[in-house]
Amino acid sequence: MQIDKRLLKPNIYSSKIYDEFSFLNEDDQQLISDISDNGEILNPLIITTDNVVISGVRRLSAIQYLSNIQLVPVIISEYHSSDLNEAIVIRYNIQRRKTIAEIAREYETITRFYKLKSGVNPNDPNIILGKKERLELIKSQSNVQSSEKTIQRVLSSKKMRMSLFGESEPEAWENLSKEISKGIEPNTIYTNLKKTIESRANEIKIASTLLLETESIRIINKDSSDLSDEVSDESVDCIPTSPPYFLKVRTYDADLVNEGNSLGEEETMEEFIDNRMKILRECKRMIKDTGSIFINIMDQRKNGRILRVDSKLCDAFEDEGMVLVNRMIWFKNNPLYESNNGFQKSMEYILHFVKDPKKYKWRTDWLDSTSTFLGNITFGDVGTKRKIRDVVSYDFPDENQSAYVSGKLNTNTINNNFLIKILREKGYYLSHNALFPLEVPLICVMSTTDPGDLVLDVWGGLSTTGLIAYANNCRYIGVDQSLEYSAMASVRIKDFIERYSPIERVSG
Repeated sequence: MQIDKRLLKPNIYSSKIYDEFSFLNEDDQQLISDISDNGEILNPLIITTDNVVISGVRRLSAIQYLSNIQLVPVIISEYHSSDLNEAIVIRYNIQRRKTIAEIAREYETITRFYKLKSGVNPNDPNIILGKKERLELIKSQSNVQSSEKTIQRVLSSKKMRMSLFGESEPEAWENLSKEISKGIEPNTIYTNLKKTIESRANEIKIASTLLLETESIRIINKDSSDLSDEVSDESVDCIPTSPPYFLKVRTYDADLVNEGNSLGEEETMEEFIDNRMKILRECKRMIKDTGSIFINIMDQRKNGRILRVDSKLCDAFEDEGMVLVNRMIWFKNNPLYESNNGFQKSMEYILHFVKDPKKYKWRTDWLDSTSTFLGNITFGDVGTKRKIRDVVSYDFPDENQSAYVSGKLNTNTINNNFLIKILREKGYYLSHNALFPLEVPLICVMSTTDPGDLVLDVWGGLSTTGLIAYANNCRYIGVDQSLEYSAMASVRIKDFIERYSPIERVSG
C-alpha cells in the first residue's frame, strides 16, 4: 500500500530517543542519496491507523528533501497513535541502524518504562518482559560494540555531562552523539569525563589541605630546578627519583601540561635530556660527597628505533662530573603491551651516580638477616657475603596469591587499591598510577644511608620514597611541581605515620 507523504506524521517519541535527522550528517546524506538513486523507498514505513509513523521516521525525513517522491509504501499496524508508547516504538525499530548513543537511549528508555530498578520483584511479568527487551536490543546491533558495560558507560557519561556542564538531558545526549560521530570511543569519553570530575574534586580538597611539614618530613610544591631556598649545598645523603617518561607515555598532570610545563611531553630527545639535566644539576649541588643519586629511567622506541634514553642521560650527567657506579635492571613480568616488530620491553634501569666512587656510603649490614623476603634480589650467603643483585625481578601475582614465594620476589609495583581507598577517605581521587614500587627506594635508601640521614626526591609524586625514608628513620624532603600530587603525598604520609612506626636498624 502507498500513501501520500504529506499525510504522514512522525511519532512523538522518536525525537526523544534517536538523533535528529540532519542533512549535515554523513549517514543521513547517504540515505537521501540512496533513496534518490532508487527513485523510491524500498522498505515500507510502519504506521498507525491514523497515519503516524512508528518505524521509518528517518526515511520520512529524508524524502522531504526529494520533491520527485510523493508516494510512500506503508504497512498499517493495529495501533492508533493514542496507543503508542516508548516501548512500542523501540520494539518496531529494533533492527534500525543505530549509534551506541541511540542504543543507550533505548536501553535507558526501556529501563524507565518497565521500572527496572533494583529491589523490584524479579518474577513480575512486566519486569521479565522489560529485561527481555533490553537483552534483545543489545543482541540486535551486531554492527555496533553494544555490550551492556559499554551502554552503562555511555549512560554514566550522560549523567556526568549534566553534572559537570549543567546540560539538560537532551543537550547531554546531543553532545555525546556529536563526540561519538567524530569517532571518539565511548570508553575514552567516559574516562575523560571521569578524570575531569575527579580533578575538580581534588581541586576543592587542595584548597583545604596543608602540605606536610614536620621536623623530619617536608613536602614542597615547586619546580625542583632551583631549590636553593629550601636545601643547602651538599646536605643530602640519598636522592632516589623517577623522572617522567619520554614520548608522552603518561600524562602526569594535565593542568601543568596546559601551563607549558613539560612533564614527559617533550617532542625531541634533546629537549627531554635538557629538561632532566636542569634538575639533575641541582641534585649534584645538594648531594654530599658521600651521597648517592638513583635515577629510575625507561628506554623508549620510536619509529622502530631504540632511543637509548638511559645512555644519553648517563652521558649528560657524567659530563657534569658525576660518576655512574651501579646500573640495576628492574624486570617486570607484566609490562605494558607493545604492538611493534620487536621484543617486548620488560625492564627499566636504576642508575646509581656519585661524586666520588671512593667516598660514597655503602651499607650491607641490613642484609645480615635470615629473612628471605628479598628473594632472588639478593645473592650470596646470609651475612657479610650477601649482596644486592643488579637485576631486580618482579612477578605480579593474582590477588589471592601470596606476595612472596620460594626465593623469588613477587609483588605489585604498589598496592594501588589500598592507596585509592586511603585517598578516597580523605576526599581525593588517585589520578597518578605511575608509582614507584616500594622495593626500588627501599634498596636505594637502605644501601646508602644511616638513620637520621636526609633523603630527597626531586620528582616526588606521591612520595613512595617518603614512606621508605620514614620507615627507616631517615629525614625526607619530597618536591613536586604538581600541587595536587603534593597534597595527596601529604595525606598519604600522614596516614602512614599514623599506622606504622619506623623499623629499628641494628648493625650486624
